[in-house]
Amino acid sequence: MVTESHSFPTFARWRVTGVTKPSATSALSRALAEAVQIEILLEGEKILRAEQRITDLILVKDGRLRGTEQPPTNSGPGEVVALRDLLLGERIKEDIGAAGGQATIWRIPEKAFRAIARQYPDLSLLLFQVAFGATGALTQALQDDATKWQSLRPFLVASPKRGIIGNSKYATRLRKEILEAARDTSRGAVFVFGEPGLEKDEAAALVHFGSRDRREPMARVDCERAGDGLAAELFGAGSRQGLLAWLGAGTLLLNNVHRAAPSTLGALQRLVRDGNYSPLRTSSRVSSSPPPLIPADEDGGEAAWQSSPARILMTSEQRVPDLESLATLIKVPPLRVRPGDIADLARYFVRQAARRKGLPQANLTEEAIRHLESYTFPNNIKELESILDRAASQLTGDKAVQVPEDVFWFATQAQDRFRWNLLRPLPLLQRLFRSKLWPEDINFKFTAFVYPAFVALLLFGPQDRAHNFGLNLFWCYWWPLIFIVYPFLGRIWCAVCPFMIYGEIVQRWRLAQGVVLRKWPHKSVGEWGPWFLWALFLAILVWEEVWDLPDTAYLSGWLLIIITAGAMVCSWFFERRLWCRHLCPIGGMNGMFAKLSMTELRAQPGVCSGNCSTYHCYKGGPEEPPLGQETGGCPLYSHPAQLTDNRNCVLCMECDKACPHDNLEFRLRVPGVDLWSTHKPLTAELALLFTLLGAVYVHHLPQLLQQLRLDPDLAQAQGPHIAVSTLVLLAPGCIALGAHGLAELADAMSALMPGATAGQGKRVRGKPFLELAYGYMPLVWAGTLAHYLLPFLGEAGRILPVTAATVGLEEWGGGLPVLVEDGSVTAFLQGTCLLSGAALSLLLTRKIGARPWARLAPQCLAVLGFTAELWTLLLP
Repeated sequence: MVTESHSFPTFARWRVTGVTKPSATSALSRALAEAVQIEILLEGEKILRAEQRITDLILVKDGRLRGTEQPPTNSGPGEVVALRDLLLGERIKEDIGAAGGQATIWRIPEKAFRAIARQYPDLSLLLFQVAFGATGALTQALQDDATKWQSLRPFLVASPKRGIIGNSKYATRLRKEILEAARDTSRGAVFVFGEPGLEKDEAAALVHFGSRDRREPMARVDCERAGDGLAAELFGAGSRQGLLAWLGAGTLLLNNVHRAAPSTLGALQRLVRDGNYSPLRTSSRVSSSPPPLIPADEDGGEAAWQSSPARILMTSEQRVPDLESLATLIKVPPLRVRPGDIADLARYFVRQAARRKGLPQANLTEEAIRHLESYTFPNNIKELESILDRAASQLTGDKAVQVPEDVFWFATQAQDRFRWNLLRPLPLLQRLFRSKLWPEDINFKFTAFVYPAFVALLLFGPQDRAHNFGLNLFWCYWWPLIFIVYPFLGRIWCAVCPFMIYGEIVQRWRLAQGVVLRKWPHKSVGEWGPWFLWALFLAILVWEEVWDLPDTAYLSGWLLIIITAGAMVCSWFFERRLWCRHLCPIGGMNGMFAKLSMTELRAQPGVCSGNCSTYHCYKGGPEEPPLGQETGGCPLYSHPAQLTDNRNCVLCMECDKACPHDNLEFRLRVPGVDLWSTHKPLTAELALLFTLLGAVYVHHLPQLLQQLRLDPDLAQAQGPHIAVSTLVLLAPGCIALGAHGLAELADAMSALMPGATAGQGKRVRGKPFLELAYGYMPLVWAGTLAHYLLPFLGEAGRILPVTAATVGLEEWGGGLPVLVEDGSVTAFLQGTCLLSGAALSLLLTRKIGARPWARLAPQCLAVLGFTAELWTLLLP
């Protein structure tokens, strides 16, 4: 196409569709002449394409334009091209180009033509008269158009209320996918998929109203509501035209297509794939049932297949492979995976709600934002909008207001039930946790200096508990107190443990030398580390029993040196606390019993994923205002938002110090809740649990041998003593496994009983031993504590005379005060501890097993048997 510069002085006379009209006024002629652009079309060159909306006024100056349909549209000199389509705003039905040689056209662009038409109303009237001939033709066209819009009115979709709000990668990707679908020139089908409440129909509307077809109508049909009448609604039935006929080249939105009647699925596939459909025929009798899905041509008449130029959009809450494979798939992500968008959405909704209420301005506090980001919103955007609308309804005033967190009403999530953040009512506790005192100053300004002196006292001081206060502290204070701490503060001992203090000293020295420490071999150490830990603890327990470590100071000192050496060797090669997390026997015991704790340290995942991009709590990093301090990251490589139990949290509070969003919560909770909800069971951890139960029996080996009518001298010789101790340590695990095997056998036999019906005979498998055996944990904890209560209440109170004896003042120390409980009080507390542990184990077994008591009888009997034996040994 060639465009000429023109000199077009006047419209003296002009012909339209073969009718010569009187000359226009000189002013109109000048206006038209000034707006005209002259273009030359070569033969065969197209000026308009099918389905294109014509917006410019195009006249043929010379030559001829011809359409491609049969019969073709012909436009000669003086004629306006596709005038009727131009005036009605419709799309042309065929390609139009130059035929029989080149042609010259006059083009008046849309903007200029509209301006002239507003200035000279007679021009529009003239064009309408020319396009529609007599008034009757124009009236009929207007009536047809009115009928069309009346039929479409119940289904019409308004333009979207908003776009995709948010700046997360999910929102960005969704916007990109919608934009690509809107710009699709082939007008292919689109399948919008997502959970309830995600406003998928709004996303579909954005596709339509963001496309070049935005001026075409968009109709929506709810497939669930239409039911079996969906086909008749869309395709028509009998003489009644369907929605597709009225829609023309518009857009059809099929909402809830996953709930469409199965009988319509084939017809919908054909429509989406080929754009073809067939009206239905109806029987002559009146019926309230929907018309049958029989094409109208099955009586032998002409083919009834019709083609629809409409674009098809679909929304669904479930996958529909037969339809989504024919369309472009857009998956709308739920709010729980893009919490970073919650703040933007919340601010938008609260402003809209405040505007409806007549408030000048409403803003959300930071606490309110965090509160919203901590919720998962099962009903997604709809639920968020409803919550904020209710919150705004509680606001009053004629000035800008701040929306606090306590006006939000939503259901407590299952994982947050019966949990209370202790840092809110106890701000001094948070100040302690965020201070350098905890645990940095305690570890490196106190323990690092006291611990070597303590070990030296064990190595070179008096060798029995009555004369060495270090040995008294170790066995009469540390062991019982750490078990008392477990239900309250879990693994907190590891935060101030002297073993790893020296490991960190080694690391700091190595880093100062410019050494790059190795990353953890997570996979391999995660597989064999727990078994190494268990084997080391087993060896320590045998060593303790056979060589009498509780009353031999230098051996106890060497035990501490060995564990400290392990921490230092690991720290020489690896970063952070590999020893503490995977290899330390004391750390393994602490992590296991920490699952019983009534407190936990957690972060809200929504706030982390929505607001944080540095993850300094996990990786470490520099200071991050307003609250984040410089830290080295979690020493155990745990993220507080991803913890499923307390096993790998030592309450060092490095994450709390690093967090700039104040997102850490130190929460009170139901004790042991992890054990029946989220914790990850480990075989090696169970082996350690039962080994610790066996340790209580080993500590009373002479009485146990007497009960079994075995020679007590077996525990005298070193070799047999080692063998017997090892067997006793392993026995509880074997007994517990045997009890579980009996339960499995009972289930299998009950399923095969002749009297069982088909429904009753079907075997319902219980929880595997790896999960159910954690029900023994309260009993193991209680039994171990009951054992250590005797030295705690009987010897720990003699610490002052023992200290005097340690420094050679034994005679003078005889007058110092002691605090020793009566034996009956100790026995009462031991018995209470055992009975409480047994009761809690029974309840935990039922909670984990989630089965009737009868089905859990073998393990319950094993719990009672272990308790009875402990009672006999501890309370003779």
